[in-house]
Amino acid sequence: MLENNILTSIAIIGHVDHGKSTLMGHFLYDIGAVDPRVMKKHETDAEGLGMSSWKWAYVLDAFQEEKEKGKTMDIAFRRFEINDRNFVLIDNPGHRDFTKHTIAGLSTADACILAISAGRGELESGLEPGDEQTPSGQTLEHTLIASVLGIKDVIVAVNKMDVAKYSEDRYNECKQILIDFLNQIQSPWIKMIDEIPFIPISGLNGDNLIDSSDKMSWYKGPTLKEAIEKISIPEDLSNKTLRLVMYDAYQEPGIGLVGYGRIISGKIKLNDKIIVSPGKRTAIVKTIWDEEEEIKEACSGMDINFLLKGEGEEDLRRGAVIGLAKQEPPSKPKIQARLLYLGTQPLVLGNISILHAGSDHVEAELESIVKVHRKNSKFKNTPREIDGKAIMIFNEEVASVVLQVKSPIVTEKQSEIPKLGRIILRKKGRVIGAAIVEDILD
Repeated sequence: MLENNILTSIAIIGHVDHGKSTLMGHFLYDIGAVDPRVMKKHETDAEGLGMSSWKWAYVLDAFQEEKEKGKTMDIAFRRFEINDRNFVLIDNPGHRDFTKHTIAGLSTADACILAISAGRGELESGLEPGDEQTPSGQTLEHTLIASVLGIKDVIVAVNKMDVAKYSEDRYNECKQILIDFLNQIQSPWIKMIDEIPFIPISGLNGDNLIDSSDKMSWYKGPTLKEAIEKISIPEDLSNKTLRLVMYDAYQEPGIGLVGYGRIISGKIKLNDKIIVSPGKRTAIVKTIWDEEEEIKEACSGMDINFLLKGEGEEDLRRGAVIGLAKQEPPSKPKIQARLLYLGTQPLVLGNISILHAGSDHVEAELESIVKVHRKNSKFKNTPREIDGKAIMIFNEEVASVVLQVKSPIVTEKQSEIPKLGRIILRKKGRVIGAAIVEDILD
């Protein structure tokens, strides 16, 4: 039973207004995952706001403010099934103000769909590098974050092909622009670029979502549905330590505070005594739901709702991590990590940045530089040491560093729990570094 419920989670990412929600809303409707009566209501709501083309986005944009503004503001989850295989779509916001939500959505994803717009100048805008005062474009940010978080199954949806008049030349141009960017940031994806499908799509009109479009007969690759079917089945980590990453908690009338999250390793059963970190309080598992069905046990790869009884219930929030009481998720004050630094200004001892791990984020200070593994030759003559110890790191350098967190946050050694062993550093609205956790220190 449990194996049939293991989900492959797919995050949809990309710059604001590149059509992510429209694309995936239309896809979900076309595969039969949306009730036609519900779709009719979305259509009525969109027409009421004078924006009939937004109806597809309403499948995923659940909040009224999102509908009125026409943009996703928080993570949305939607189950769907293709050929008896279960998936969950994580719709992430594309606006730079909500990047922290996108990192949370990507943190547990098994695969991602990167939506880029074929509209003239729109892809280019999404790849703007920004500077210390101006945030980067979100195609740049999301691509960087997803690739360094270790997501290997990637689909690139070249969206809005209707706006580009279904031009093969514009499709090829967009593809080359993105490949050049991946080379520039030394993305791990560049090593498998020939395996990544670039699919020309019109999310609005439905071209190449399910069936091949006769408007782009020049394209011979898979449709979006066919590409999703080829995504690898996630590794089964049910035999490892329980780690359940919290997405949300909400009050359910007559029931209590219900938690929602994804099990990234291990198993959880009714009546298990668990601990909620970083609060470190315990509780008993009283109820587990797989969607609306009550179940007795859930395992790695499942998204579940659950009800706890005990003090630990008060610690349920986005960013919390649940383990069995005897296997507490670690939240120590110092993290040793192997960091790829991407900031434009040197990273100096004492610098403060925002550290993202799992679905949580806190402030962190660069306490020490243990070793610089790869130096940037452009700065070879720039002093970087005092008394033989490095005090700063330059752009594109790799170094083992110790980060002191200002508030408790759960991280794990990357070698043990990969999805909690990768961290992102951001400052002034920009990604300045990505790292793997080597050790967790007192």
